[in-house]
Amino acid sequence: MKYEIIEREAFQVVGIKEKLSCATKETDAFIPKLWSKANNDGTIDSLAQLINGQNQGLLGITDNYQEAENVMGYWIATE
Repeated sequence: MKYEIIEREAFQVVGIKEKLSCATKETDAFIPKLWSKANNDGTIDSLAQLINGQNQGLLGITDNYQEAENVMGYWIATE
């Protein structure tokens, strides 16, 4: 997988967010299933129409890790 880490100032995103339970048997399959569902139901196409920032693509974002519950948020979003 080819990737690049870029440091930037804060920016806003719009997208869908789901709660992801960490360290379970289902965790590894959760993200690909979410992307597949978003692709099949038209969410990806809708988000692609909203791209209006420096990043000209879709983002997979994790946020708000809650150690006590071992969960975090996972976004499919665009800038």
